[in-house]
Amino acid sequence: MERIYRKLYHTRYAVESTDHDFITYFEFERKHEGDFKELCARLRDPKQNPEWNFVDREYEIWMTKLE
Repeated sequence: MERIYRKLYHTRYAVESTDHDFITYFEFERKHEGDFKELCARLRDPKQNPEWNFVDREYEIWMTKLE
């Protein structure tokens, strides 16, 4: 999906007090929120994304960019 931009940060060794392997940052225009939610659903589906079986926990933080 060209409308959704992703940045992956490997954090295992970046910060001493973290127990996360990585943090992923997504950015998209509000009008593409439905596409983003669909993408998240596919990423969280172990049948479509077997790597999801290795996820112990996740956090969602939603923010809005003010201009």
